[in-house]
Amino acid sequence: MSRKLRIGTVGTGFIVQLFAEAVSLSDHAEITGVYLRNEEVTSGFEKIIKVDTVHTTLESLYSDPNVDAVYIATPNSLHYPIAKAALEAGKHVICEKPFTSNSREAKDLIDYAKQHQLFLFEAITIVHMPNFQDIKKRLPELGEISLVQANYSQYSSKYAALKEGELPNVFNPAFSGGALMDINIYNLHGIIDLFGLPERVEYQTRKHENGIDLAGIAMLHYKNMPCVCIGAKDSKSMNYFQIQGDQGYINIPEGINGVRSYDLCIGKESENVNLQDKENWWFYEVDTFAKIFLADDHAAADKLLEHSYAVMQVIDQLKDSADIVFKADQVYSSVH
Repeated sequence: MSRKLRIGTVGTGFIVQLFAEAVSLSDHAEITGVYLRNEEVTSGFEKIIKVDTVHTTLESLYSDPNVDAVYIATPNSLHYPIAKAALEAGKHVICEKPFTSNSREAKDLIDYAKQHQLFLFEAITIVHMPNFQDIKKRLPELGEISLVQANYSQYSSKYAALKEGELPNVFNPAFSGGALMDINIYNLHGIIDLFGLPERVEYQTRKHENGIDLAGIAMLHYKNMPCVCIGAKDSKSMNYFQIQGDQGYINIPEGINGVRSYDLCIGKESENVNLQDKENWWFYEVDTFAKIFLADDHAAADKLLEHSYAVMQVIDQLKDSADIVFKADQVYSSVH
């Protein structure tokens, strides 16, 4: 059997199940273990993702010789401490978006991984998708780009509980939740991957009384090219991602998450493009990460990390603009 990237998972949400399904579709990766807390062991989760080895402590997972990389899909605030511990144990890491709570945490992980020749990946699906990569190639066909508009909003299944006085993780500042981190971040990843770092940013929000952003509009200012990014967890929308130029436009129907297809309109001619043959969006990132690992291609990994760090820098600036402070940010401030 050819060598594969052997992955151990941390987390029990539906994202982990989708990720594991994507791994099963790849010829280059496999799930070899899961971490479950003691109370989760009888949940049947290990049967859902078809794995034999169950670890009831993170330390056991980190010491498993049959696990090359740890995949982390926990509440946002736990990404950094779990990733750092895994790296310190000598494991490679795949961490769900948002990469960390702030750029300071991201830089610490990146510096450690590079120093110890470990692979570290952010599991942001869109930048690895064939449709998105094709959009990057065809941008010049639009001519001079003047405007980018993006809206990716989803009414959260947890919002009703928040209104009733509960505090779900996705709306909790202690867990680095909110619309920017959970949903508008997809728009940011797309725009920053296409156009690089903006000159300046600002973020206007609708907030809950606990200070978390329920919805918001992020403005990214490039030289003579404004970008509007809208994301909401308290309401629905007709989602889209549109790039406008003086020769035509590109639009991603249903928003950038998934990049299911895109429309290219030049003059009076238009076409709908779809180069993706996998319904499971996570396949493309899994296959990319596994190939980079198997090729020992640290240059490719570093390029991806540069992008992830750029996004976290913009996230910090947007949070500052809207006076959004997470517990992870306060912890850092209290020791400096």
